[in-house]
Amino acid sequence: MKLQNAPILFFKDLMNGPLWVNIWVQILMLANLAGVFFWSYAIAQVIFYTFIVTAMLMMLLYYKFGMTRILGLGHILWLILVPYLIVTWPSLSGDIKNYVLIVIITNSISLIFDINDVRLHFTGSKT
Repeated sequence: MKLQNAPILFFKDLMNGPLWVNIWVQILMLANLAGVFFWSYAIAQVIFYTFIVTAMLMMLLYYKFGMTRILGLGHILWLILVPYLIVTWPSLSGDIKNYVLIVIITNSISLIFDINDVRLHFTGSKT
């Protein structure tokens, strides 16, 4: 596989996987990319750019390891982003506050899955 083909092959593999995973990835993408609708807020730009870097890291991991549990490591930047959003959230108001809360919830749920997947990867679990 060539690196430039990784995104296409990733989404092809994703479509061939469990439906709930496909739907969950779509929700994560929508939540994180929706920052473009709040572009005048620096926090929305942080969310957006963190997602872009995360997506690039995921594609590198996919290129190297394929569709394996190690892909959860691609969200490592969310271990910094989510606490930052939690600390910043109380100072926000209106629609941006609601948006940031959605990102906090979705990314936190994802991190729960990711941490478990990475743990299972490094312990050699096949299930």
